[in-house]
Amino acid sequence: MGRRIISDAIKNQVIGLYRGGKTINEIEKIIESISKSCIARTIKKYKETGTVRDKPRSGRPRLTSLTDDNAIYRLARKFPKYSQKKIAQEINPALANRISKQTIGRRLLDRKLGSYAAAHKPLLKREDKQKRIKF
Repeated sequence: MGRRIISDAIKNQVIGLYRGGKTINEIEKIIESISKSCIARTIKKYKETGTVRDKPRSGRPRLTSLTDDNAIYRLARKFPKYSQKKIAQEINPALANRISKQTIGRRLLDRKLGSYAAAHKPLLKREDKQKRIKF
């Protein structure tokens, strides 16, 4: 079972109470939403780093923001026949970073908007048209 994420406001409140001379048990009684171990970890982290903020996570940061993702989604919904390449050409001038067609595809898949191929339909012959009219 993983650790629950505690907001910076609560962590700052814990540190304020600790610096005010309160013990871990007293802090737990005041702030009932977190455990003693969480309070102890917050205090230990504050002593080591001087802040309660989390370290940046590993991995490459995303090129697109939520606003960019929304713009990509809106464009794909507005023009459903646009390819990922065409969407990238349309959206890239408006963005700070250039993004690839693969990134466009991933952002659309995140929103459950996958690609598809149109079904092949045979052309109607003159005879078929007449049969439909009679029917």
